[in-house]
Amino acid sequence: CDRGLASPPPPPRHSGTTSNSSNGGSVSSGKQTVVWSPADGRTTTTTTTTTTAPTSASPVITTTTTTTTAMSRKFSCSPKAIKELIHANLLPILTVSGVTGGAVLGLILRYSREEHWTKREVMYVGYIGELFLRALKALIIPLIVSSLVSAIGSLDLSLSKKIGLRAIAYYMTTTVLAVILGIILVVSIHPGKGSDEGIKKAGEARDVYTPDLLMDLLRNLFPPNLIQACFETHKTIIIQPKLKDLENDTRKEEWIRKYNWTEGTLPPKAEWELGTEHTRALNIMGLVSFATLLGLALSTLGAKGKPLLDFFHSLSDASM
Repeated sequence: CDRGLASPPPPPRHSGTTSNSSNGGSVSSGKQTVVWSPADGRTTTTTTTTTTAPTSASPVITTTTTTTTAMSRKFSCSPKAIKELIHANLLPILTVSGVTGGAVLGLILRYSREEHWTKREVMYVGYIGELFLRALKALIIPLIVSSLVSAIGSLDLSLSKKIGLRAIAYYMTTTVLAVILGIILVVSIHPGKGSDEGIKKAGEARDVYTPDLLMDLLRNLFPPNLIQACFETHKTIIIQPKLKDLENDTRKEEWIRKYNWTEGTLPPKAEWELGTEHTRALNIMGLVSFATLLGLALSTLGAKGKPLLDFFHSLSDASM
């Protein structure tokens, strides 16, 4: 197949059958077959030994041993070998080609004319990429959920505990290192310093406390609705009171005594009402926690959970 071997292939050979008998004892016969496969360069040796007892009541014992040896191969530059190499590495080749082609095409379009491209023209150019990204986003939920359930459900619980602890330790270590590296780079190079460009207003500032962020993180780990978790996340908000609503508030005296509050002004933020709102974003942490717990449950059920586990195996393979 246009791939040479580092050493010439051994010719197929067959050993003869030998028999040995002593003092009415058992009779043994052996046979060895060596087969070389030119398709993959492997040598398979099969040894069969048959032992027969002298009495008819004794069983016949047959032992078969098969050994497969992969011989070293060297690559040939023939067209067929090159075609096989391209087929085996098709995905990285297409990825690199797409990135390179996109960069070159973007530079050509940018300098092909003096006036700027309009927003609509840019939208036309990126339309195919937008469709591709939408297709990838559609695979996020089935791929993540099915892969986690399939992987965790197939593991032994003792191994799952060890792997989980190591994964948490690895995640925490890399996160701390990333934060330290970011702080060092910000302190050393001062990004944005000396720039006269105006900063666009992204939106209104959110009144939030650090405990609210931590509690929102835990709340999103346990979504009350899995369907809602596919497109919304939970967020705590602080509702600013209206001054006209404070005129008849019975807590005014307590605020004056506790915070030295003055009427006609807003009370301290600690006294503001708390509310919740949902933002349009994928609650990936909630889906991951659900998939992890479901995988552990299926692993515990054993044979009872195998049909559902097989379903997630198939879904994971189809998503990949």
